[in-house]
Amino acid sequence: VVVQSERDANRMSLSLALSDEYLARHPEIEERWLTLIRRWPIPRHVFAAQLAAAATHRSARRLPQVTTPTLLITGNADVLIPPSNTRRLHELLPNARIEWIVGAGHDFPTEAPDETTRLIAEFLLH
Repeated sequence: VVVQSERDANRMSLSLALSDEYLARHPEIEERWLTLIRRWPIPRHVFAAQLAAAATHRSARRLPQVTTPTLLITGNADVLIPPSNTRRLHELLPNARIEWIVGAGHDFPTEAPDETTRLIAEFLLH
């Protein structure tokens, strides 16, 4: 993928964060997204550090020691972090509950705010 401009890069970030279906149903989100990025840009060094952390972080051996009840929520259409990663966390965390937001991408709270809020509230209240 060749990125011609900063606007192209920001559009690409949008397609990584939100599902194609959501973007098709909400074309107005693109201008909102671009406005937010212009208002609060992520410095390149922060983005690079986040990518480096994601690429090098290793905690799988320690996760079985986490006995606190844990809620895992993910969109099953996440193209940024594959849903298989969430399944793996679920396998490794002894008291984890997994919830899938069907059709949602990486930024599932944007795509499904009511469902996300409901899942978190149910988890915290029980």
